[in-house]
Amino acid sequence: MLSLGIISLLTAIINYTNFSIANAPDRIKSINTRKVLGSSNFVLRMSLISEAVILCLLSYIITILLLYYINTTFLKEFLTASVAIEKNIKIYIIGIIIPIVAGLIAGVYPAYYITSFPAALALKGTFSLSPTGVKFRNVLIGFQYIITFIIIIAASFIYSQNYYMQHTDLGFNKDQIIVTNFEWGDNSARDFLSNELKRNPHIENVGFANGVISSNTSIMSWGRSYNGNRVDFTAFPVDENMFDILELTLIDGRKFSELDKLSPNGALLMNETAIKQYDIKINDQIADIPILGTFKDFHFKPMNTAIEPMALFLKPQNNWGNFLTAYIKVKAKSNMFETMDFVKKTIKKNYPEYTESPMFYDTILQNTYQNEKYVSALVSLFGFASILISIVGVFGLVLLECHSKEKKIGVRRVYGASVNQIILSFNKIYIKILVLCFVISVPFGVAITKKWMENFAYRISISWWMFLLVFIAVLLITVATVSVQVFKSANNNPVDNLKSE
Repeated sequence: MLSLGIISLLTAIINYTNFSIANAPDRIKSINTRKVLGSSNFVLRMSLISEAVILCLLSYIITILLLYYINTTFLKEFLTASVAIEKNIKIYIIGIIIPIVAGLIAGVYPAYYITSFPAALALKGTFSLSPTGVKFRNVLIGFQYIITFIIIIAASFIYSQNYYMQHTDLGFNKDQIIVTNFEWGDNSARDFLSNELKRNPHIENVGFANGVISSNTSIMSWGRSYNGNRVDFTAFPVDENMFDILELTLIDGRKFSELDKLSPNGALLMNETAIKQYDIKINDQIADIPILGTFKDFHFKPMNTAIEPMALFLKPQNNWGNFLTAYIKVKAKSNMFETMDFVKKTIKKNYPEYTESPMFYDTILQNTYQNEKYVSALVSLFGFASILISIVGVFGLVLLECHSKEKKIGVRRVYGASVNQIILSFNKIYIKILVLCFVISVPFGVAITKKWMENFAYRISISWWMFLLVFIAVLLITVATVSVQVFKSANNNPVDNLKSE
């Protein structure tokens, strides 16, 4: 985020430079009038630089006011630290350096450029662009486009990765399940709550476990001995109903039964990764705990973690403490909100000290990737801002070129060139810049995206059509911007453009 902030500030500085130069034709006369009346170049340049610095300082003040406002709205959820002014006085004071430096950098080149024209030439009204200046400004615009392409490419893949994580098959059924905290209940409370809830005809089953599967819940790891070798796996304590509630797929052996919880050591169901990695046999034992069967792998941790050896551990009835979480399976086609209301009322009636609210399971799983969603939203916001800044820069550059080529446009119109032909000739320049910038930006965008995706064990593939969509989107916006401004200039009366000399 800090890197994106610095890059956005840099593109804004470039944009201010380009737009200031675009306004040069309108300002040169007044500047050189002041020269004729005795003002020195130094004074004029300091005046122009001061304008840029003052504008940046005003922007900084508006930024502080916006942050103050954001801190009072839901938008503060996007931030992991407080932006309250009273808690960050030093940061805001030191931060004043940023707009001063930005203003100086942004204002120096336009100040020297606008004051570099001879007074007599500027007062006469003649204005043209030097080939070197045009190339320099095209390079600045090109840099903006490279940054824009990189940010949008990264934003596109981050969004796609988040979508993939939230919508891919986790290997179990997360739908039609209500989850609630159960740390306050013992075994008798578990049985009582289960019976009370099952009185509702829309509730299919009730199960209990130590935490929320596939979320950021901490799950205990076991290191045990099996056939003289050490086996390490994740053990997730559950009751006999959880296998059916999650609708897991049994590969071999059998599921838990009511009788299994009477075993003094409990029982295990191992995932296929554990079975294959350690060559575990069904009906063997690990630390005197029988292995009843094996089930198909599922994502018991968030998607940024690879599937590891794991076991569902059926806790003995009077051992290993209480369960932490209740899973309430609702029948298909039932009204989930009405059932949720029944669950809340039932718990409140029998356990008035209970303060936490039950949640839909799929909502909890979506919240697991909240940080990734915030990153995606922020990068997308930077991408939008980057496009906006670049397009404003293009608008300024086109405005400048239209000023300098008024007579050329007038001559072409007199000799029969259509408005569309003139628009096309201008667009060709920017399309070439776009293509070059896109080619340069793609390797950087791919490298940044790949580096970010290393945080996830399961990730999307990088598809060529996503790059094409990014290019087409920026191309359409640019062509529209250029065409609107050139259309206005090309439709001016050519006589007006030719008679002023």
